Amino acid sequence: MGKDIYLIIRRQKVTLYLDTQENVRVLELKKMIEAILKVQPEDQQLFVLANDLLDECKELSDSTALFDCGLTSATANIMQPAVLGLAVRKEDGSFESLEITSYSESEWPNVSEIFSQEEKNDAICEKYQKKYDDVNDAKNDILSKATHK
Repeated sequence: MGKDIYLIIRRQKVTLYLDTQENVRVLELKKMIEAILKVQPEDQQLFVLANDLLDECKELSDSTALFDCGLTSATANIMQPAVLGLAVRKEDGSFESLEITSYSESEWPNVSEIFSQEEKNDAICEKYQKKYDDVNDAKNDILSKATHK
C-alpha cells in the first residue's frame, strides 16, 4: 500500500479535495472524479499544474501511477496538496481548454480600522446608554411624583 497524497482538482469554478495513495494509477483517480462529477474517465483530461498561469502543465496518462507523475507524499501532502487541472470532453468530441477560475481576492481590512470602528461603536453605545438612563430617570421621577400626590 502506498503513502497518502492530497490533491486539489480544479476545473473552471469547481474545486475538489481528494486524498488517495501515491501508487494509484491516473485512471483510478479519474474514477474517483467520476463518482463526484458524473464525467466518464475517458471524457476527462488531468494535468499537473506547474504554476498558476496554466502555461506549464503536463497531461497525465491513464496507465501511469501517480508517484511516476511526481505526485508523492513529499510533493502532495496535507499541508500543501498538489494541484491538478481537469478538462472534459465537449459534445463535439474535442476537449475543452483547461480553464480554472481564480478564487476571489478580497482584501482583509486593516486591523487599526477594525479597532477604530469598534471604538466608534463603543462610543455610540455609551451615548445611547446615557440617553436611555436619562429617559429612565425622568420616567421614574414622574412616576414617583405621581404616586406621592
